[in-house]
Amino acid sequence: MSLRELIHQFKWQTLTLLKCCLLQPKMLFFGSRCDRLCMVQFAFISLIPGLLHNLRDCADPDLNSYETKLAQPTSLQSSNRRSLLSFMGLPLQIFGKGSFLWSLYAAQQLDILADFGTKSYLVGSTNSLLLQQKDRYSDILINLDEDTVIITSPSLKSALALTAADRRWIDFLTHEVNETWEEANPSRPSTMQYVGSEEFIRSQFEVYIIRLIASVKFHNFLVASADGPKPMRVSTIRPSISAWTGLVPGCAMM
Repeated sequence: MSLRELIHQFKWQTLTLLKCCLLQPKMLFFGSRCDRLCMVQFAFISLIPGLLHNLRDCADPDLNSYETKLAQPTSLQSSNRRSLLSFMGLPLQIFGKGSFLWSLYAAQQLDILADFGTKSYLVGSTNSLLLQQKDRYSDILINLDEDTVIITSPSLKSALALTAADRRWIDFLTHEVNETWEEANPSRPSTMQYVGSEEFIRSQFEVYIIRLIASVKFHNFLVASADGPKPMRVSTIRPSISAWTGLVPGCAMM
């Protein structure tokens, strides 16, 4: 599924579901069409830079090889995209110990969803019987047949609330997609321009996530410095992080 189709369908909820992936709850996608069910899940995963190519541990909650090989970067080339992503900790380890991804789960694997060692997952199902037990097997249910998103966890609902800056940002993307929408070719803007294209949307989400991580890193730095030496004044370091944190003040919720 193209990202244009994803935003056209989910609108502002696209950002809500992306934040949900980052928070790692128990996400359940339901739909009667297997192809669409799988495409929607992988479209959301592709919004997190590098994750789609680093799913080696996603098949089982006991797998955790990615984390054991992690090493903190010691250098940064700001002009090199790969170096920047690595320095910011990307790709994020969304499916590590206690987590997994099954785009289409089998009924005989249902016991793993409720296992004590299972902390989070992203799974897809065509079995309508699971809808009757959504409170047990999911924190959030995305019903593709009815185009509904049901958050069953009160704490998750609070964490996923979009800020005013979030809404302005995702509404801008939604507007650009809808203004250039062409039913005969939904994956390409009718204007044939960069704004509103697949590459434009992907780059916007990449910058959003980098700014989100930068805000968290800066917050952690201030907390760690609270009882130690007096930290630098914010005004003295603002130029170095403004490119990452300027547009998404609400992302510090992570």
